[in-house]
Amino acid sequence: MAKVFLSAGHGGSDPGAISGGYIEKNMNLKLSLAIRKSLIDYGYDVEMTRITDVYVELNDRAMIANNKNADLCISVHHNSFTSSSAYG
Repeated sequence: MAKVFLSAGHGGSDPGAISGGYIEKNMNLKLSLAIRKSLIDYGYDVEMTRITDVYVELNDRAMIANNKNADLCISVHHNSFTSSSAYG
């Protein structure tokens, strides 16, 4: 079975987007942990950048994924915008 590496975006002192009382780093971690559980239930080997609220440098995230010999690396993020004309 493939090895999947999940990188929950932001963390620690880097909150990411903040909107409507939501903080991106918390949402990213919560979703990543849920994805991890589902993938493990399906038999995948799953590694993560972080499982708590810590910041991991971008280059370190890639290095960790490479060192774990991941077959797939997924970076989890949520975006925020205030303009009603934004799309994409």
